[in-house]
Amino acid sequence: MIKSLKKLFERLSGAKSASARVILIGIDYPSHTLGRALQDRGAEITAFIDDEPWNHRTKMLGACVHYPSEVAALAERYRADTLVRFKGGAIDLPELVQQQLNQLNVNTLEIDAQMLDIEAQLDLILATSNHST
Repeated sequence: MIKSLKKLFERLSGAKSASARVILIGIDYPSHTLGRALQDRGAEITAFIDDEPWNHRTKMLGACVHYPSEVAALAERYRADTLVRFKGGAIDLPELVQQQLNQLNVNTLEIDAQMLDIEAQLDLILATSNHST
């Protein structure tokens, strides 16, 4: 199954990424690594999400860290295409925020950092972001 997913992502990776606007949930190593790689491909990281008060309003890769309750407002303000979360992550979005994201047509992707390599993750995010515009 992983091989077929990788092949699908490779086919979709021809799409331009300049317009991709992404919100990443988490500020740990996988989030930072993925955020940096997305930026290197031309995507804009509009925000990182973390629930610890001491991280609120700090900067990571040029994007501000916000609370989970702010996600829908951020998605609307920055016209985000995609929200990325990591499977098994500790941060849960409130149900109301998830409903608001659906109304805003923001794609929500759950990435399994253990199953996909960074290139496959990038291709998935960028292909999904470009399909929503």
